[in-house]
Amino acid sequence: MSARAARGGAAPTPRRRGPRPSDPVTREVVASSLVSAAEEMSRALRRSAYSAIIYDMLDYSCAIFGPRGELISQAENLPAQLGVMSSVIAHLLRKFGDGGLEPGDIVIANHPYHGATHANDVIIALPLYAEGRLMGLAATNAHHMDVGGKTAASEAADAVEVWQEGLLLPLVKLYRAGEPNDALFDIIAANVRVPKETLGDIRAQIAACRTGERRFAAICTRHGADALQSYIADMLDSTEAVVRDGLRRMRPGTYHAVGLMDPDLYDDRPLRLEVTITVSSGDIRADFSGTAPQTRGSLNCPLSSTISSVWYAVRCMIGADVAQNEGAYRPITTHVPEGCLLNPVFPAPVSVRHLTEQKVADLMLQALREACPERSAAGCSVSFPTFNITGLDAATGEPYMAADIVGGGMGGHAAGDGVSAIDTHMGNCAMMSAEAFEVEAPVRVLRTELVPDSGGPGEHRGGLALERRYELLADRANMSGRYADQTLEETRPWGAEGGLAGARAAVTLDPGGPDEREILGKGVDLPLQRGDTFALRSSGGGGWGDPRRRAREEVRADVRNGYITAEQAHDVYGFVDDE
Repeated sequence: MSARAARGGAAPTPRRRGPRPSDPVTREVVASSLVSAAEEMSRALRRSAYSAIIYDMLDYSCAIFGPRGELISQAENLPAQLGVMSSVIAHLLRKFGDGGLEPGDIVIANHPYHGATHANDVIIALPLYAEGRLMGLAATNAHHMDVGGKTAASEAADAVEVWQEGLLLPLVKLYRAGEPNDALFDIIAANVRVPKETLGDIRAQIAACRTGERRFAAICTRHGADALQSYIADMLDSTEAVVRDGLRRMRPGTYHAVGLMDPDLYDDRPLRLEVTITVSSGDIRADFSGTAPQTRGSLNCPLSSTISSVWYAVRCMIGADVAQNEGAYRPITTHVPEGCLLNPVFPAPVSVRHLTEQKVADLMLQALREACPERSAAGCSVSFPTFNITGLDAATGEPYMAADIVGGGMGGHAAGDGVSAIDTHMGNCAMMSAEAFEVEAPVRVLRTELVPDSGGPGEHRGGLALERRYELLADRANMSGRYADQTLEETRPWGAEGGLAGARAAVTLDPGGPDEREILGKGVDLPLQRGDTFALRSSGGGGWGDPRRRAREEVRADVRNGYITAEQAHDVYGFVDDE
């Protein structure tokens, strides 16, 4: 299936013909104003959200779209939601086009097979009207801690069908002409475990969309609807030209990469991902033929998320100064066979798809190393260790839910070492502060530390992994889900140009204690009792270049700082005892 089909079959954004404003300065002012509007939406959502996963971890995104569903501007929050919102807006316009939307409407959706990703990511969209016509939409996408389903927090590694992953909302109106759909609010509240948080976060998303509505109206009033549309069309064309120019700077050719992921809960064989990328003059195509079939479990990645990963990787190779709008993605096409891991067939489960889309991004960048060597790096941590914990608050009797993630190492590259302890490809989520997490749940964060020797050795070392340890303070709780990839030797982050692989990830119980033991990186419903301790450890980034070529003073500094041990300095980097 093509990228066009992934976005709901939307027609290409037509190039406007006839006279346009010719002032490039005003065009850039308009572009900056639209980006500023999206960023103000982002601030409004963060400041009004109920859940720490939004206000502290920043697991959300905000954007403004044109009347045909073209992305106009997006706040720089979460790359994983790039193509997802574009796909949902395309589906929305197909469903409500030809007069189906009116001022005051607000649409909600989270259905993975109606353009969204997993059910936890809820999209809210509000139409933007000016001078009596539809000018676009303001939209937000935020991760909700729980949307129902078989498992608390809704991300069920053992799910075998999408219905087990929560309440599915297939593009329905939450507001009609400014009036709330109270029945739909009641349905949502009845199907989630902590309705106060869920409904509070939905209203925060609505507030963000209304912020975008006000700012867009002000821009439209300042320039006029016709002139604004012309400036936007010029803006998209300009961005497209920048991306095509960047693609022409790459080495033309066909590039190929194969990668492995840890298996799901129902198999013991690593999952194969394969991509062939063709770079020609100003165009790029990614073909995922050869990728493993969809799985029985929830590692399947919806097509919209696969497309997002492709867009992200291409933008990494073009440069960070490329504007975030529809023009950037016109030169990119994608083929993903139906029924494979990256384009599952309904009703396959998809709730743990983030592990898979991160691997897609890393695989794309691996394949593009030869096309753009000056921007390439070794493999990154895409382990994404995370867990959800649930229970009853002893003081109030109310249920609580909390989640945490642990960042890992980026790969070393020709210019230097990889960054340590960061949420890599497609993520950009902050690690929750210990204080915020301890407010959310009766769990103490015992320690958060870099893991020595975890970065792949190389002339430029991979970034270090992170380990975070926790202790349960309540009488009992349930780890409703845990997820980590790259826990196997064969799935560790790859080294480049003679560099070595990064260390693998792990989930452990009683870390550092007499009963320390590693458990599967994917699982559900692990009962915990007061005093139980556990740890999440991410993977380290791959190394770049022969470790024996690493500067001696850098190895000494690594030992002094605790990044590597004296044993690794001797055994891998070639230091003798007196050094």
